[in-house]
Amino acid sequence: MAVIVELVLDPEGFPLGQLLTADPGLYIHFEKVVPIGEQVVPLCWVWGGDIDAFEQRIRVSDHVLSFENLGQTGCRTLYTIKWDVPASSFFDALTDSRGSILDSFGHSDHDWEFQLLFPTNNHLSTFHDACRNYDIVLNVTRLYELGDYGIQQNVHGLTDKQQEALARALNRGYFASPQQVTLTELATEFDISQQALSQRLRRGNEAVLRSVLGTKHEENK
Repeated sequence: MAVIVELVLDPEGFPLGQLLTADPGLYIHFEKVVPIGEQVVPLCWVWGGDIDAFEQRIRVSDHVLSFENLGQTGCRTLYTIKWDVPASSFFDALTDSRGSILDSFGHSDHDWEFQLLFPTNNHLSTFHDACRNYDIVLNVTRLYELGDYGIQQNVHGLTDKQQEALARALNRGYFASPQQVTLTELATEFDISQQALSQRLRRGNEAVLRSVLGTKHEENK
């Protein structure tokens, strides 16, 4: 059965991510991506930061063959980017293992978060070995079978881990004013890094806001 893995990736192991999020305050969200051969054409949402500077950086990059601004909705702009993948890259590892990107998110100098799909556990092992050969450092945060995918999301699009993190942060007074618990203290309770917890809370907050406000906000804009 197909398997899904959630992981975080250092920007140094993901050149496309380094290029896309070079500007502070810029957020990137990939739609589903399936690498084919040496060409990858991601569809991505971009918001925050300086969009004009983003387009200029993409336009002059040696690794970008072409890109297109498909339009804007709310504060988010949708792009296609035809990418000339450098050798020994994260995308090579995906191609070698027949993996595809279900979801991914990046922001400035932070690690990238990925949700990847592989046909079998053997393909996942191939991906892991390829990343190790390419000196790409991965931090796997979750692994489950495709049959469990539907129950990983609740009505607001939260994963179980995002819901747990938000619930505990709320109950422990992280969002209170004055704050009753620090991010470092919460991260210790979850036995994860402060950065990993911060990303989990941010993604969870975004999922809830999109679910509650997204469509109505865009209609009334």
